[in-house]
Order: sequence, then structure tokens, then C-alpha cells
Amino acid sequence: EKWEDVCHLSSLFLNDNRLTGSLPGELLLGLSSSLTELDVGNNALTGNGKMTKLERLDAQSNRFQGSLPQEMNRMYPDVQLNLTNNLKCLVQKSLTRMAMKSCRPFLIEHCLCKSLTGTVPKIFCGGGAMSVNMLYRQFGCDAILCPAGTFHPNGAASLFAGCRPCAVRKGDDASLIKVLGRTSCNGTHFVHGDLNGDGILSEREALRLYAYTIGRNWGPQFDSWADLSVDQCDLAGVTCVDGSVAKIDLTDAAMCTNGDRKAGPVHECKGIPAEISRLSNLEILVMNRRQFLRGSLPSEIGALTKMKYLDISSCPLLTGQLPSELGRLASLRYLNIGGCSFNGTVPEELYRLTRVEKLHLSMNSFTGTLSSHIGRMTKLKELMLSRTQMEGTLPATIGFLTALENLEMYGNRFSGSIPSTLGHCTNLKRIDLFNNRLSSTIPESLTKITSLQILHIKLNRLTGTISSGFGELPYLSWFDVSTNRLHGTIPESFGTSEALKDFRLGGNMIYEPIPKSLCENQDINGGLTKTYGCSGVICPLGTFSDPGHAIHSEGCKPCPEGRTTMYLGSSSCIKITEEDILTILYDVMAASNSFPLQRGHWELNRDGEVCTWNGVECNKDGRISSIGFPLLGLNSEN
Repeated sequence: EKWEDVCHLSSLFLNDNRLTGSLPGELLLGLSSSLTELDVGNNALTGNGKMTKLERLDAQSNRFQGSLPQEMNRMYPDVQLNLTNNLKCLVQKSLTRMAMKSCRPFLIEHCLCKSLTGTVPKIFCGGGAMSVNMLYRQFGCDAILCPAGTFHPNGAASLFAGCRPCAVRKGDDASLIKVLGRTSCNGTHFVHGDLNGDGILSEREALRLYAYTIGRNWGPQFDSWADLSVDQCDLAGVTCVDGSVAKIDLTDAAMCTNGDRKAGPVHECKGIPAEISRLSNLEILVMNRRQFLRGSLPSEIGALTKMKYLDISSCPLLTGQLPSELGRLASLRYLNIGGCSFNGTVPEELYRLTRVEKLHLSMNSFTGTLSSHIGRMTKLKELMLSRTQMEGTLPATIGFLTALENLEMYGNRFSGSIPSTLGHCTNLKRIDLFNNRLSSTIPESLTKITSLQILHIKLNRLTGTISSGFGELPYLSWFDVSTNRLHGTIPESFGTSEALKDFRLGGNMIYEPIPKSLCENQDINGGLTKTYGCSGVICPLGTFSDPGHAIHSEGCKPCPEGRTTMYLGSSSCIKITEEDILTILYDVMAASNSFPLQRGHWELNRDGEVCTWNGVECNKDGRISSIGFPLLGLNSEN
């Protein structure tokens, strides 16, 4: 078939083959009226060819040579051109066979190189400084092909680096010096992020956040970031001290968006550039609540040793493991990476940051355990490590954090007991260990933290009784131990508390009586006691509600006929058996008896059938016939 017979063809893809020779003239002629897209990249084509009125031409990685033809001026001005990596070096005849095999473009003293030469027609350079395209506005024709005597790993300037001049060396092949789009130069190192090609990364060049995060859509107040002639200290969101960048606050920049506050193209959002590490005097970096910001935290951030405040929280598309190099930020006072998607274990090096006062790691996908080295961070005032996937026990060294005021570690998988050493943290105002797998008793040492305002340990597996000491804490306003395995009665001390506002005990094994003074406290649970009396504190037997106390809409609901509850503050009703009733009796007797032998009578040997329990006798039908109480003499420990 002749090419002119397919005159309606608009796209032709011949890339990634092994084509050789030159592009047939009849091909270009026959498709000149219809072809808008031609991709012949990654072949071995030669010649200098004739061009057409294309909208996209990809001829990268071939062997085209000679000057770019004048006919290119007739092409569509906004054509997408890729002519990079067209270079062929021929070995001189005087070389040995081994030298021929090892020939590389940079071995110019031994090779004769042919490629595209001349200049790129300005019609394709996007209008230069007037272009709406940031790449062409910065680099002009260099964005098509690096000019003769320069190089770039891509063969053309990118948003992230310009073409760098090649060092002139004695004996350089003159043919190579004239080549366009070189990808390397012998003896010249390429510096990523270097925009002006001088091989030195300045602070202005290091501020590549704009190019890495679709800066054109940040917002009009940030347009000056695209102009490299604007000094870094004059950029919106940047604060300098003595001419060096000391603070970057981009909370108003619409990073990685499409211009309409929605997610921008994923391939254009590169994330936080490693070059930010060149801002050696940076003390404050704030980029929080950027919901479309992607990527990870570069390890190079460890070079910012003067950093005091780092906040990249609430960026849910930031992922990857935390770099151990964070441990080098010895000046850091505040670290907030909460609400991202970081994973893996928290690096041990992080616990070297002994000056940190606020550490926020919540709502990530961290695994592993909380290191005992947390005890090194003795200046911590706020430790927030909630809603991760961390597990294991809480280390006793947490008691070394005597400056701690806020401990928030809810929604994890921590198990074991609450360390009694936590009582050494006498400045604590809030303890929130809600929704873990903690067991054993509530440490009595917590009742010595007189500054405590909130104790939220709901949804665990805690046992034992509620200490009267909590009711004596002068500032305790929120006490929530609901949905555990606590038993016993409500201490009278809670009834005299003047600070108490939220009091939640539902979902435990709580018995009467309820302190009358507590029922009369009209500040409890949003004033529910005004309407419902003691039910506003905890639902009575035979009633239930989801939180275990009355709610504004209907109070505590009565159980259906044939069902009841075993304890105060139940969230559902059950059909009670003889064993259930006996369980209540034995729990009450054990909790109310301080003598070890008598308490053991009620607590021990309850794993088997109820008829095998201490003091229980059953008839031949397996029904309980009598219950024996221990003699008073058992009060003696002899």
C-alpha cells in the first residue's frame, strides 16, 4: 500500500522497535494532511528527514544527525517535540578491538560523534519569557534540546534542572562539541536542582517545592515562585533571617491540585524535594493540611540541623517509612506528622530528640512497639500516638517523662498493664488510653496526679475496683472507665467532687448503692441528673442504654419481659440463669471483703461448673440446693 492511500491516518506509533534507515519521504508526504501524532522513539533511525504539521513528534533515542531542517518552521507552533538522545559515536580506525567495545560518548578523544546540530527553531520554544508554560518560561529552547556545549541527563532542561555547560578539555572532538541534546559530559558532574547550570545549588534553587507540587495551581499569591529572578526572601510564605531562609509556611498553597482545589495529575506531583536539605538555616517548615500532597519524607531532611518546628500533618497521601535521619534534628522542639499515611516502625533514632516538647504521630500506619527509649525525651509535654497499629506493652520508662501534660494513645493495640510509673508524671492533665487491650488494675499511683483533668480509659480489659482517690482529685472533670471489667461500688468521694462533669461507668460490673450526692449533682453528664436523678449517673438494674446512663431523648429503657440486667450501667438485657445470680453474689462478697482467706473463698475455684464452686451444694439434678458461707474465724490470717 502507498502512504497516500491512508490519507486519513492521524496517529502513527512506531516506537520501541528496531527500525533502521531514514524516514521515507513518501511517508511524510502521504500523511502530511492528516497526521497529528508521530512516535518513532527508541529505534535506530538515521538521516535528517522532512517534517510535517504535527502536534506531537517523538523521535528520541535514534541516530538522527545534521542540522534541524528549516521546514520545521512550518510545523504547528505548540507541537510537543522530543528529539533527545540522538547521538552516534564511531570508533576511529586506529583503536584496538577492545577499545571499540568500550567506546562511550564521553571518550571523545577516541570517538567521532554525529548527532543533531545547529539551533532549535524559536517557534517551538513556547514564547520564552512570555510563555504560560513554566518550563519554557524558564528555559526557552533548552527545554527542547540542550544547546551545543551543554548537557542534561534527559538531553533537555526540565522543571527541576537546567542544562549545564560542559568543561572544555584538551583533545575534545570538535564534532561532539557541536552536538545538541547531550546527556553527559566527561569530567563534569550534574547537580540535580541546579537551574542556572553553575553546578552550585543556591537557596533559591533549593526552593523547588513549586515545581515539585504543581505550583502553577498554588494560588495567585504564589506566582512569584515561578520567577527565578525574585529573591527567595521576597517569596510568599518565606521568612528570612540575615538573607537566609529561616521559615517556610505553605498552609495557603493548594499543592498538587488541578487549579480547582481537586487532585492534580499524579505524575506531576513529585512531593517534597530532597533539595530542601540545602536550606541549612531553615528552622520552621509548615505544610499541613495539604490533602493532595504525595510522596514521602526524604532522608536528606536530616541535614536541617537547625530545624525547630516541623509540621506536615494531615497530608493523607504522604507515605513510606520515617527516615532514621530525623534523629539528627537535634534542635527540634515540635514534630507533627499526624494524619498522614506513614508506615513501618517508628525509628529508634527519633527518641534521640531530647529537646522535643510536642510529638504528634497519631493517625498513621505505624507498627511495632513503643520503645523504652521514649524515656529519654524528658522534655516532652505532649505525646500523641493514637490510631496507629502499634502493639505491645507500655514501657515503664514512660514514667521518666515528668514534664508530660497530655498523653494520648487511644485506638491502638497496646496490652498489658498501665505502668504504675505513670504516676510519676505529676504534671499530667490528660490521660487518654481509650480503645486498647490494656488489662490488670488501674494503678493507684494515678490518684496522686493532682493536676489530672481527664482520665479516658474506656474500652479496655481493666479489672479490679475504682479507687476513691480519683474522686478526691481537685481538677478531675472527665472520668470515663466504661466498657471494662471493673467491679464493685461507686466511691462516695465522687459525690463531693466540684470539678466532675463527665462520669461514665457503664459496661462494667458495678453494684448499688449509688452515692446520693452524686445523683444530686446537676453538672454531671450534661445535666441529666436534673431530669433523671441517679439514672443520669448510671442506669439502675432492670434498665439499659447504649452509654450505660440516661440519655436526653428517653433516659434508661426498661428491659423486656423475661429479661433483666446483672449490673448497673448495662447496655443490653439478658435472660439471667442461676449461675449469673451466683456470679453477682460471689463478685460482691469478694469485692467487699478485705480479709485474704474470706476473699479467696469467693474468688477461687470458679473455673468449673457452678456446683464445684466453694460453698455450693447441688442436688442430683444439678440444681443448687444450698450455699455455705465461711466462718468468721476465717478473718484471721493464721
